[in-house]
Amino acid sequence: TLSPERTGLSVVPDDVSHQVDYHDIKDILELKPANNWWIIAAIMVLALTSLFGFLWFMNRKQPEIKQAIPVTAIPGLYNELVKKIRVWSTMDLGEKKVVMQVFEESTLSVRQFSDVAWQQNSRHFTTGEYILNAKGKMPDAELETRFFQYLRLADAVKFAKYLPPTGESKEIFPLLEQVAGELFNQAKSLR
Repeated sequence: TLSPERTGLSVVPDDVSHQVDYHDIKDILELKPANNWWIIAAIMVLALTSLFGFLWFMNRKQPEIKQAIPVTAIPGLYNELVKKIRVWSTMDLGEKKVVMQVFEESTLSVRQFSDVAWQQNSRHFTTGEYILNAKGKMPDAELETRFFQYLRLADAVKFAKYLPPTGESKEIFPLLEQVAGELFNQAKSLR
């Protein structure tokens, strides 16, 4: 340990009352920060530009490539669809896997043929959107209603794994042939 005798130092309080340049402790001064408005403006412009760029990128439409189907190909497509319907009608509709395959393929084929007949592109439509778009395009209202019921049944089979009775499944094939015939007649009138 160090003692004042050994070091020769003694610490005593200093009398500062006679010093002129002595400054006592002062209160804390509040400073107003200077806003650099141009930095804030640059950040805002950058943020808005990024937002608009992102929205533009997300909403830009890809040009839709239309595959023009020549009028001469429509009878061939119709005959191909009728052949498929007849093949599906010969399949064993007692097995769930076969029923699901038939409903999936038949829905896709009929919708593709309707796109040709009605000169539209409904690949990206849900069944509900497709039905709304197709409403009133068939002159026979009863056939149209039965066709829409078939589409809803097909959705139940595909998505809810519903297995309709065999008799109900076999009833779709005459309906599909009627729908294909009506679509073919409409496609012929476009020529």
